[in-house]
Amino acid sequence: MSPNASSTPTPTETNNDARPEGESRLATSDAPSDSAQRLDEVLSTLSTPRSGSDSNKNVLARVRRSFKTLVQPMPLDNALQESHRALRAYKLAGGVRQLDDSIRALSKAADFVSTEGESLIVRQSLAQCLYLRYEHTNQLEHLDAAIAAQRLTADLAATHLPKNTAILFQLSQLLRYRFRRLERLEDLDDAINALQRVITIDDQARFHVDLGLCLRYRFETLGNVDELKGAITHLQHALSMLPDDDSYKLRCLKELVLCLRSSFGNLGRLDDLNNAIWTSARAVQLAGKLQMGDVNCLLDLSSLLYLRFENTGHLENLDDLNASIGRREQAIEFMDNTRPSMLSQSLNQLCLYLRRRFEFVGDIDDLHSAIAARERAVELIPDVQSDGANFRLSFASLIFLRFEKLGNVEDLDRSIQVCREEIELVQHTRGPKLERVAHLSLQLLRRYERSHALMDLENAIAASRDAVQLALLHRDQFDKGAFHNLLELRSQRTDALTDGDLDATIARCKRNIRHQWSYLDMAEQLSNLALYHYYRFLRQGDMEDLDASISAAQDAIAAEPSESVAHSERLIALGAYLLHRFEHIDDHADVDSAILSSQLALESLYEGHPAQRRGLMTLGFCLQYRFDRLKEMDDIENAVAARHRLIKLTPKTHADWPGVLEQLCLSLESRFVGNRTSGNYHTARRCLETAISQPLGEPSLRLRAAVRYEQLLTGSPELNTADSLLLSYSHIIGALPELSWLVHGTHQGQEETVRIGDLVNRAVSTAIGVGALSQAVEWFDLGRTLFWSHISPLRTPLYDVCGCHSNLARSLADIRTELQIPEFTAGERHGALVGEYERLMSEIHRCTECKNPLRTIKLVGPVSPSTFSLFSGTAVLINMDQSRCDALVLSSAGDVRTVELPGLTRKRARTMRDLWVGHMELCAVRARASTDARSALMPPSRVIFSQVLKRLWIWVVYPILQALDISQTSANSGLLPHVVWCPTGPLTHLPLHAAGVYDGVRPGARVFDLVVSSYIPSLSALLRCCDEVAREHSTPNVLVITQPEIPGRSSLQGGRNEGALLREALPGHAQMLLEHDTATVQSILAVIGRHPWVHLACHGSQNPEDPMRNGFALYDGLLTLGDLMTSATDDTELAFLSACHRVSSDEKISDESTHLAVGMLAVGFKGVVSTSIWSIDIRYEDEVIVVGAYYKLLLETRRSKGLQRGQTGAAYALHGATRRLREEIGEESFERWVPFVHYGA
Repeated sequence: MSPNASSTPTPTETNNDARPEGESRLATSDAPSDSAQRLDEVLSTLSTPRSGSDSNKNVLARVRRSFKTLVQPMPLDNALQESHRALRAYKLAGGVRQLDDSIRALSKAADFVSTEGESLIVRQSLAQCLYLRYEHTNQLEHLDAAIAAQRLTADLAATHLPKNTAILFQLSQLLRYRFRRLERLEDLDDAINALQRVITIDDQARFHVDLGLCLRYRFETLGNVDELKGAITHLQHALSMLPDDDSYKLRCLKELVLCLRSSFGNLGRLDDLNNAIWTSARAVQLAGKLQMGDVNCLLDLSSLLYLRFENTGHLENLDDLNASIGRREQAIEFMDNTRPSMLSQSLNQLCLYLRRRFEFVGDIDDLHSAIAARERAVELIPDVQSDGANFRLSFASLIFLRFEKLGNVEDLDRSIQVCREEIELVQHTRGPKLERVAHLSLQLLRRYERSHALMDLENAIAASRDAVQLALLHRDQFDKGAFHNLLELRSQRTDALTDGDLDATIARCKRNIRHQWSYLDMAEQLSNLALYHYYRFLRQGDMEDLDASISAAQDAIAAEPSESVAHSERLIALGAYLLHRFEHIDDHADVDSAILSSQLALESLYEGHPAQRRGLMTLGFCLQYRFDRLKEMDDIENAVAARHRLIKLTPKTHADWPGVLEQLCLSLESRFVGNRTSGNYHTARRCLETAISQPLGEPSLRLRAAVRYEQLLTGSPELNTADSLLLSYSHIIGALPELSWLVHGTHQGQEETVRIGDLVNRAVSTAIGVGALSQAVEWFDLGRTLFWSHISPLRTPLYDVCGCHSNLARSLADIRTELQIPEFTAGERHGALVGEYERLMSEIHRCTECKNPLRTIKLVGPVSPSTFSLFSGTAVLINMDQSRCDALVLSSAGDVRTVELPGLTRKRARTMRDLWVGHMELCAVRARASTDARSALMPPSRVIFSQVLKRLWIWVVYPILQALDISQTSANSGLLPHVVWCPTGPLTHLPLHAAGVYDGVRPGARVFDLVVSSYIPSLSALLRCCDEVAREHSTPNVLVITQPEIPGRSSLQGGRNEGALLREALPGHAQMLLEHDTATVQSILAVIGRHPWVHLACHGSQNPEDPMRNGFALYDGLLTLGDLMTSATDDTELAFLSACHRVSSDEKISDESTHLAVGMLAVGFKGVVSTSIWSIDIRYEDEVIVVGAYYKLLLETRRSKGLQRGQTGAAYALHGATRRLREEIGEESFERWVPFVHYGA
């Protein structure tokens, strides 16, 4: 064997060593040896165990002992010749027997070596033969023996052949092979040291290539980037040394590509990737030049180009993707089917690249080609789908993608079928199955969206549930939103089924269960059957359906493994069914079973599962029911815990949030009732405060919370101070304006308004009780304003906003409407609506004009006189609560006092109202009928009227006047004081201005002898009217509108004559008369803005559903308050409503009925005289007296400049006019003078 390294062939790596292409096998020398030691010791390693700690000499000793019986000593030359012949025969025949002959011959030669030089030659030859035997047997012992022999050879060479690099180079190769086999780092380090020694002796390119390879291995083992940099440096140096026509240069280029790619993967430097692509392109070019046809070079370049495409801007680097596809297709053309695995893998990569280009470019031909490539790959290796490859290569996903593009239903059906087959193939893998099961659910959902076949939806839910189960089993991150959405979709779909559809669905489920005609397992089918029976029970109320639902659910649970997600879902469903049955038949065993089922399910269900909320809801209800019955504190504690959990799982933007919060409030209140501790009280109170303040909660829920909150406060006086009570009531009052907005226009609006009023009354009563009078006035005014906002058109919620920002008002109205639509009660859309609503509300409150949309008064500390600077008189605010009744008396000086009304109760007020209103209806005095018609009706009872008015005097009016120190003596001293009454509750149906004793026992005890009376809907309205009263009214301009008769309505006896009456009462002043066919809607709207005073003698009309439609019946239609609102001006001042309408007494509404007088104030009039609030029959002769006297006195007051600040004079004028009427007809003709009432300033 020649010692020249350049003449010695390099060893080759075996398949186990992943030998790079271009490396040759470790060759043996053909030259015989002069002398050698006995080599029988080498062969002993073939049959003895290896020892990692043995020295090379020990190994050779064992070899010698093993071969003693096989080898006989022989002369050196003969032994070498025999080895040479055996090795030549091995090269020709390739049989291991000839190789063993060569090894035995070398062992014989070992007995005849006489010098170290001969020993070096024999050992080198033996090492080569042992390595060849390792390649045949792949047994590690042979490689160990070869390395041991080569090490001894290297030791001898270091002394006798110090310049011989071949021996060290071959040692490094053998060590590298063993490192690849055992990954023992010391072997790699020894190989690197050997190569470094070689390079110091002879700087050849191939040595640098091998050193680069070893350094890359060391980097991959230890992760030290410096090793990788060193590898790249050595490889680049080798390239500079190799000529272009050297085939070894191709190996160097390919190794450099690997190193640069690793460098990019670890450091992320795009320059490394660009250099790798450039180097790979050189390798492809060189392979073509050398006509080597190396497809691996093409595949490497294709992969690198795709890698750069994925790591840079996709659209800017489509050229890379196109080139990658081109190189991949070129490589595939060079391949044949003799290597199916490699070809199949290349086709899969081509499929991936084509799919990516389709996703970016949208060329359907790319998708067709991707599918064709995938089909060919599957044909080559049918079970390739189970190899855990990228899911993007899923055949089913490709077909489904084509369906999404072209809409071919056959593709959809095929993708579902193929996806099911793929799932079967990947049963024992992890990630690919999860993705494929989730994709199957999506495909089934798409088919359901086309066919609306409930079975597809059921299968989609089952597949999605399997995906969730897999994710939980392997603790993978998985978006469960699709599963939750499918459950919601099934709920919506089932709701949409007709009764016939539901019957057919139940029949289909039963057939499938009986014949097992379904992809679904038995438990899933039974669960679906239970669900559909339950839905039919909810619709039709047949208990047999509910029983069947429970039975099917129990069977489904029995058929399902207890550790599955579905098992927990079905336990929760069973709990809900049992709860419903308990609510219908009151079997306590059902509640116990429902609690047990829900608790078992919730223990194992993952956090956030949609059924978890349902289970907690069921559990909370059941525990609450059981506590209500048995009063076990453990039950209510567990109910509180369950509902606290439910709160945490329910987003605040979810439509269910207010209801869930209400349930928690109920449980906390129950816990406090069972255990009245301070902690339990404050926890319940805070929860109720949260429930009240929810911005988009159902108004009825929030009102219920407010009522219960108030009950909690009043029921726990020992736990409250005066300050804490006021603070708590402030919380209630603060939420009421928005609640009033929300209930406005709903079918329960009036009833909810009454509940709001009751809450305000109790809050005012509490404030009075603790002496917070300013707070009491504010709250009282808020309550009155909230109430009248529902019956006064200008005070409706959105009209205030319209006045400053109409766009905001429209948007707010649209959102409120949309939130009532059932389809938007859950999910992302509802959350978006909530966010938009809150944004709009914030914007509205930022508006200067809308900061106080209801324009209520704000009093800080004692009432300031400046608040009432334009008001002269006394305002009396009467608050009626169940516990007490009081009057808040406000003077023009700004002081507030209270007057207790101990004789007045809500019950007494209701009795007085019923007597008054009932007697009027019995007498039928509301209709302006003809004399003949009226003569047939029962005459009015003076006794009933006088008794009601007497009690009003004793219980209400007299205590107030007494507190004001108003008596007959003071009244005789000059101008009567002006009192503006603001009653509440049943008192609003009673004539406070007529209270007094009319039995002759106490003459002079009449309210009209002591004060001038007016009415006002709220204190804010009074101050607004006073503030807007014009200073100069020397020449009033009057518009007179009369409509004596309209088809379908009773005739107005005096309607034809009121025009003449007004002309007589207002001589010399500007007037316009519109009557009968000239009194049309448009003609009035055209001129009403030019007339500060308006007198209407026509029928009125009310619309409880829409106050804006209240109005006056004219010749061609209805003149509504909405119409007047657009025509009123700042000069609008006084209105006289000589109109009639029938007001129905609604027992459900205990406060004022909707009427036109308040509406006219809201339109802009400062004072209104009305004869309609009690709708008592008005005689024409009475009207002549009142109207004539009213306008005469009003004009006299104007001429004499006798108006006080903030007054129109209408109150005093009407007071004098009704006094004239009483003088004519007598005080006890109540039905004739009581109807005339003044509102406003």
